[in-house]
Amino acid sequence: MAGTEWEPDYKDAITFIEDIGEKPYRVDRMLTQLRQSGNFKESAAIAYGIFNDCAAPEDEDSLSLEETINDRTTDLNIPSFYGLSFGHIKDQFTLPIGIEAELDTRNSTLTLLESAVED
Repeated sequence: MAGTEWEPDYKDAITFIEDIGEKPYRVDRMLTQLRQSGNFKESAAIAYGIFNDCAAPEDEDSLSLEETINDRTTDLNIPSFYGLSFGHIKDQFTLPIGIEAELDTRNSTLTLLESAVED
């Protein structure tokens, strides 16, 4: 959806990112496209889920996944952390979209500040 009319508005939002089966060079490409296509840099925070099966092969001369993420996003000065239990993994949690939430990078917590469903 990056660069299209359906691209989300990142402004003041927590951006959730995860992937499966993509090597670091492909994650680099994805993050570069997000940086260049819209207002991604206006995110309030970035929460990275578990990138399952996304490590570079040991015999490949490549940045690690962590190095790739840091290289593509550190200069944006957006609070972020890796390792929330969402994505294509066992024992995942579901994240509602469109409610108030708080990402605490010091304590590595995500707190939903309102209900995701109506009573």
